[in-house]
Amino acid sequence: MGDWKRAGALEYELILGNTYDFLQGDTLNTGVSLQLTDMSGSGYNELTVTTYDQAPRFPLFEGRDPMLTAQRIVLDPAYFYFSGKLYLDVEIFDIENPDAITIYYRAANGNGTFIPANTTYNFVTGKLIADFAMESINKYEFVFGYNDFEASVYAPLPTLPEYDAVVYHSELQKLEWSPKGMFNYFALQIATDQDFNSIVYANDSLSDTYYNFECEMNTSYYWRVKTYLVDYVSTLESGWSDVFVFHSAEAQISVFEPASEAKWQYGLEYFIEWEDNFTNDVVLELLTDTTESVLDTTESDGAYLWSIPVDMEIGCRYRIRVSSLEDPSVSAISPYYFSITDTAGNDGCTFKIRENYTLTGINVFPNPASEMIHLEFVSQDQLHVYINLLDVHGRRVKEMFSGNLKTGANKYEFSTKGLIDGVYFLQIVTKTEHFTSKIIINR
Repeated sequence: MGDWKRAGALEYELILGNTYDFLQGDTLNTGVSLQLTDMSGSGYNELTVTTYDQAPRFPLFEGRDPMLTAQRIVLDPAYFYFSGKLYLDVEIFDIENPDAITIYYRAANGNGTFIPANTTYNFVTGKLIADFAMESINKYEFVFGYNDFEASVYAPLPTLPEYDAVVYHSELQKLEWSPKGMFNYFALQIATDQDFNSIVYANDSLSDTYYNFECEMNTSYYWRVKTYLVDYVSTLESGWSDVFVFHSAEAQISVFEPASEAKWQYGLEYFIEWEDNFTNDVVLELLTDTTESVLDTTESDGAYLWSIPVDMEIGCRYRIRVSSLEDPSVSAISPYYFSITDTAGNDGCTFKIRENYTLTGINVFPNPASEMIHLEFVSQDQLHVYINLLDVHGRRVKEMFSGNLKTGANKYEFSTKGLIDGVYFLQIVTKTEHFTSKIIINR
């Protein structure tokens, strides 16, 4: 489950009576300050404060449940526990009607009953102030609740897979959502059409905030969730959430960095960046026109910090290949050459580096496409161009156009007739340049 962390900060060797502001780095304010009024434990101590844009899991209260905001705070002490005052910045937490809110806390993150803290609001400083007491070295969880309101129920927020994501059909997909306010259980619907006439999965009694779903190949899936809240004798039901969509396809990779004509200096560190739709590890390789060498095997998280050896040979015809460790045929090469330079910026090349592209303003729409694919761009010259449609492995499926460009705006329309639904790449190739743009066909 994604935890929707907003900020986190660590302070150590805290002293009784002092007040501490918890900052992440030099600029990111968690919005939390603490004053210690009593403490037990060793002289050396640590306290981590983490804030989340998410309601708590399995909240319990004595009496009527308050209406919670979609926020929480976790205090994680080490080597000590304490009592004190919690100060919260109303503006940072974006809290409405702070005069009416109560801060609750419990002695376990994600478990147990919340108890109300004595809460006041100082409108001059814009701070909520809550008195609390720790009784153990546990992770204490704090939430915000409004009392004396009729129970309300809100639709969850779909989170993963990201909207319009392309996922690997052979891997189990984890559909995740974030609750908003109180909940007891959820309903989930998954369909192959956005009107939910073709539902492939439905469940109205899910207690978790995720569901593991098995995909079919080359299929678009639309999904939505709703919340149920049991309020004494009645069950409240929210409306449906926003509809999210994702698309299943074969395993695929695209390499983004190094970008066109990048110059990377030996002895320094640079990020190799790519995008893939699977979870198994990848192999990173450095290519020249005549050689291949493995840099590393790493997790498929989309980025790798490469420390270029100081004895690396300078040159301007390097490229990077990223391949699936599980299936090496699933691979991609950075589309442009890049340079490795010495400390003076020399790469040993004698030709002039091009600063401007002939083709600009490339736009492929709509995406996803149903009946027609529209392509627009501006050409600075009358070049011969090939426009191809490639599959996810880079194989040409269809030549869409071959001919001369006109100077200025160029517009094309291509029919999707005869193509199966799925993920493709529209490739534009001239003598000096080539571009690719991902396009999804979904009827």
